[in-house]
Amino acid sequence: MKRKEFRTEALALSENRIICADMDSNAIFEVNLSDGAIGICGCIPGEQLFADRLVGCVYVNGKDYIFVPYKASKIWVLNTNDNSWKSIELDYPGVSYKFYNCAAYGETLYLIPVKYPEMLALNLNDYSLTKVDIPLIADGRKECNDAFFFSNCVKENNLLYLASCETNAVIVFNMENRSYEWKNVGSPLNRYVGICKHDGNFWLAPRKNTPIVMWDGQKNVKEIDIASMFSGKFVFWGITDTEGITLHGIDADETVSVDESLSISENRESAGTTFADVMEDGTFVMANKNCKLTVSHAGETKEINLEADEEQVSRWINIYKSENGNSNQVIGETEFFGLNELIDFIM
Repeated sequence: MKRKEFRTEALALSENRIICADMDSNAIFEVNLSDGAIGICGCIPGEQLFADRLVGCVYVNGKDYIFVPYKASKIWVLNTNDNSWKSIELDYPGVSYKFYNCAAYGETLYLIPVKYPEMLALNLNDYSLTKVDIPLIADGRKECNDAFFFSNCVKENNLLYLASCETNAVIVFNMENRSYEWKNVGSPLNRYVGICKHDGNFWLAPRKNTPIVMWDGQKNVKEIDIASMFSGKFVFWGITDTEGITLHGIDADETVSVDESLSISENRESAGTTFADVMEDGTFVMANKNCKLTVSHAGETKEINLEADEEQVSRWINIYKSENGNSNQVIGETEFFGLNELIDFIM
């Protein structure tokens, strides 16, 4: 039976399953980690079938899956008991790149903005939504040139550390009382894409070709130059602490590792990263542009090909058409939808 590969940049771990959104279409998948079985479990309501990058991140709240929008116009909650959907309206639905990460504290889920002009707080009991009144850039600007924040963050008890894509600053946000403090870290020209913590030190990933930064959380900073390793433009996805520091490339088949002596090495055989993070239970999950999923926990690592059989995809397209029709859709061939799927959708 033929298989269709897909990529993901938004996923969450729920017991022995990974819930993930396809990057190139409006499809939600469920990956069974016990046997590797993959099924399509739905799509984001009200969005086009061929829309890309609809979901920025996923959060599991009991029996509910919360899909935080990247390009989608709303927050959506899927109740897995009855497969019903609940929508949560946003004040700025037209912003293209809304959120790419979130952080839970108590009964609140904080939505971390990329280009959305506010941080939001989602109540996990009644799904009410409120604005968090903090500046998103250290210098007080209301609009970003690149992005406010992007990938990895650090959560320590009630404190959330976010690295700025716009300045050389880190915001330390108190998730309990919503106070904050901006801290300048490293050279003034530095711009960051993510932050992690390893052996008591924070590590900040550059957005592009500025240094990797090790920071003790106070005033001590060490910068590791990497510009000489790359020719031309290079954009990073983020940074993770998995048996050492790994810097993930987003637009090239490369990662950079830093060891305890602060020496760096490259891995040119890795594919561009689309997701990498350590989950709350210590499980490391990584996805890449070659449709591969890596899951590591307690010394065991699983490699899973992200793919679904064509018959399942065809059935899902027909269900979508019966519920939404196939008019007023922008369609085109993608990594996941080939000629056969386009014909299924049109006919």
